Amino acid sequence: MQNIKLGAIVGYETMWINLGEVQNQGIELELNTVVLDGDFKTSIGGNIAFNKNKILDVGYSKDTSYTFDAAFYFGDNIGDNSRTRSPINAYMVNQPVGIFVGYKTDGLTTDTTDMFGYRDIEPGNLKIVDANGDGIIDNLDLSIIGDPNPDFIYGFYLNFGYKDIGLDFLFQGSYGAEIFNINNEVLKNPQKTNKAKLREVYEEAWTPDNPDAKYPRLDMNEFLIDNALFTDRWVSDASYLKLSNVTLSYDLKLPKVPVIGSIKLYATANNLFTLTKYEGYDPEMINNNSKKLKTGIDHNSFPAAKTYVFGINVNFK
Repeated sequence: MQNIKLGAIVGYETMWINLGEVQNQGIELELNTVVLDGDFKTSIGGNIAFNKNKILDVGYSKDTSYTFDAAFYFGDNIGDNSRTRSPINAYMVNQPVGIFVGYKTDGLTTDTTDMFGYRDIEPGNLKIVDANGDGIIDNLDLSIIGDPNPDFIYGFYLNFGYKDIGLDFLFQGSYGAEIFNINNEVLKNPQKTNKAKLREVYEEAWTPDNPDAKYPRLDMNEFLIDNALFTDRWVSDASYLKLSNVTLSYDLKLPKVPVIGSIKLYATANNLFTLTKYEGYDPEMINNNSKKLKTGIDHNSFPAAKTYVFGINVNFK
């Protein structure tokens, strides 16, 4: 779906249409097995799915104001304020759906000649890569900086039982996807003096005595170019493994009752823990604000809630 602009005579500014072509290729594998089946019961199983998508046609001609060889168009804006009223996703021929397009960085500046095309740049500022080598940092230096599509997703379960007691585990995960974490742009950007910052931003900032610092100088001007906040600094690995469900159950043995077939007591815990290198709350719960052309962006998202449920399941004859 693409939102194209219409002429003023129509009476509407834009219209959603089906345009372009996407190719999906993948494979899904599943295995389930019963290890033990008696008083002691054990079963194990899981599945894994691989999918590669590629845009074959976007329906637009190539935009010559950028250096990309293929035709493309940008997705929806990240947000609505002046800082985020620009897109990070792009839809480009021969590339996966929704890739991140922004500026690559190469550490921090070491002297005033490191930043091509800029004036009065001091050491310790963020160094933007001059991708096309023309000595100027502008739109022609935009590059592909990330991919929100996973290499594969997977899940597996472990079920154990002894007579009338059952213990079930359900895991799920994703590998290879990336997230554009716009929250870090606020928390880890020293220029945002009106916002709360992480302590490490101040303690590990560049100074003349700390030239190999993790973060730029505290008075850095990151907005030397339009949308310079859209850099690979905020692209994060979103791979994770989550224990999504654990259930302990007990089948009650009752005297024969005319109308009751069985009774089971159970306790269930959801979203117990997530193993991930992602710095945000939860790589699975990113917030795209229901925008059709915005994907893989963590913008004020909330973590998945841990829930605990106790219940009784009665089956009637």
